[in-house]
Amino acid sequence: MLVSELEQFYEVHVEKIYRYFFYKVLNREIAEDLTSQTFLKFTKKNTGDAVNDPKNFVYGIAKHILLDYLRSKYKKLEQPLPEEDDLPDVENDEPEVHILDHLEHVLPNIPEKQAVVLRMRFLDKLSLSEIALKLGKDVNYVSTTQKRAFQSIKKFLECTDGTTTIVR
Repeated sequence: MLVSELEQFYEVHVEKIYRYFFYKVLNREIAEDLTSQTFLKFTKKNTGDAVNDPKNFVYGIAKHILLDYLRSKYKKLEQPLPEEDDLPDVENDEPEVHILDHLEHVLPNIPEKQAVVLRMRFLDKLSLSEIALKLGKDVNYVSTTQKRAFQSIKKFLECTDGTTTIVR
């Protein structure tokens, strides 16, 4: 590609590539950086007439750059567990508050299907697949119902006095 063709190609596709990244990472600066990396890599790789379809080529580069970014962002660092002697001695005068203590109070205020899934999940301590088997439903159904139950509980708690909060 000639320099003028490259500039024209950039002007046509830069906004679309940026929006792709912004939609995926929800951060303006990161999306701008990833967009810059994409076009920098595109210009380095696009020497001569080796690329038949530059549009698909640049979108492929964008996809790979996003995957590399996500891999590095969510890469788990292996850290050794602390020895028992190294653990801090924590004393708390206030009793611990667990969601299970408040679950029975909240369950009557959400739809019955959601309450059933939460009872089985947290009180009976069943896995999603075990709940699906017992209900004769798909695991995706159970997972979605559980998420909707959390949303219902959050809405319920927002409507109450506000002394109880859910931390996710």
